[in-house]
Amino acid sequence: MKRYFRYLKEYKLQCILGPLFKWIEAALELLVPLVMADIIDTGVAAGDIGYVLRGGGLMLLMGAVGFACALFCQRSASIASQGFGTNVRDALFAHINTLSYRELDKIGSASLVNRTVNDVNQMQSAVAMIIRLVVRAPFIAAGSVILCLVIDWQIGLIVLGITVLVGQYLGADRPRDMEQAFVTGAAVFSGLAALLLVGLLAGHGALIDLIQTPDEAVPHARRYLMICGIGAPFIVGYNVVCAALRAIGDSRSPMLYVLSACVTNIVGDLVLVGGFDMGVTGAAIATTAAQGLSFVLALTSLRRPQFPCSAH
Repeated sequence: MKRYFRYLKEYKLQCILGPLFKWIEAALELLVPLVMADIIDTGVAAGDIGYVLRGGGLMLLMGAVGFACALFCQRSASIASQGFGTNVRDALFAHINTLSYRELDKIGSASLVNRTVNDVNQMQSAVAMIIRLVVRAPFIAAGSVILCLVIDWQIGLIVLGITVLVGQYLGADRPRDMEQAFVTGAAVFSGLAALLLVGLLAGHGALIDLIQTPDEAVPHARRYLMICGIGAPFIVGYNVVCAALRAIGDSRSPMLYVLSACVTNIVGDLVLVGGFDMGVTGAAIATTAAQGLSFVLALTSLRRPQFPCSAH
């Protein structure tokens, strides 16, 4: 493979800047859930519409910058891969012209055409894929697991376990074991969701007393916990499906689902809290609706052929 590096020498800049900008895009994607969590914990909890708007603006800016970085990476990958293919074909044609008629007859014109067209196209695609995807996928996969552990380490550990097991069985071409790992993880998460739902609905009064909520805020806190408790199964279901998605190599879809939920949550807060003046109740409804949307979007992944249990 080293002999092919010389054909990329004049595209060193694209080969360096392309992955760099792809990493920036990936980092911005990973930061979206943290910004959303800060908006909910600080802006929504305090009823500060200005803070929510600033947070939403920051997320839109991050999305725009990430999109620009992705475009730059795509352009760099195209320039480098096409230039690489051109250089390889030039060298290949030059070498073919040095062959004798006997050697040409022995190799065959069909073989030469296949090597100069199909084989070089495959190499071009490999260069483009390395710049665009290969450097991004490990960063996103590791970063998403780390952020999951930072936000909630208990759920993060279970998600990490499912991801590792499904990925291991996928790599070993053991579909039955992969399906079993997914089903087991789903069962564990379903039990966790049931506990969270029952705990919040039945024990929200004790929780409010435990954190010494002011008397004037007790009714609002009670409604917020009960509504958010309904969203617990959505959070759990989303994490189960997306853990399997990361295991099969798709780390982009979970981030897109989270981004969609974040936008829904912000819009819901602006409409229900700012427009209809529903206060804490409106914020809870917007949060639960956003969680439900992320879960519904994740469920669409179940139709993929490579997804565990997709055939069932």
